[in-house]
Amino acid sequence: MANLICEELKAYVPAKDYPLSIAFYQQMGFELAWHMIDFVVYDPSGVLWRIGQNSEPM
Repeated sequence: MANLICEELKAYVPAKDYPLSIAFYQQMGFELAWHMIDFVVYDPSGVLWRIGQNSEPM
């Protein structure tokens, strides 16, 4: 497990105050990434799957 490399970390955070949440995460060093094509699906047991693809090559 010592050789694991993280290419991306994406947070999907529901927020009551969206502008405040955006400012908080930007102050922590996160960047906004709006170039992702994604959708969500709930499976029969209620699990939420978020499926996405970057629209630009990494």
